[in-house]
Amino acid sequence: MLSKIETERERLRNNIDKVSACLADLIDNLSSIPDLNKKLISYDFDSIGIDYYFSDFASDKGDGYIGNNFGQDLRNFKRFLDYAKSKGVTTVFFNFG
Repeated sequence: MLSKIETERERLRNNIDKVSACLADLIDNLSSIPDLNKKLISYDFDSIGIDYYFSDFASDKGDGYIGNNFGQDLRNFKRFLDYAKSKGVTTVFFNFG
């Protein structure tokens, strides 16, 4: 298990530029899709409010954290990566759980 963890660490080392570029591409591509929220499959149980969260991608709808939309969250995340890089960070990874 420790060997697997170290292999993954090595694979991710110095990835901040790659992650940041991927995120910038995602933001650019999603910005060109009008009515993104209408292109998503809707289910009976909508725990995040798809119509609101995925609408108006190019505008910042929320105030800080409350009421943000998907575009705002992605742009905030990109700014965070830029800030982290300016402080010397070279590697980023995500933990879901």
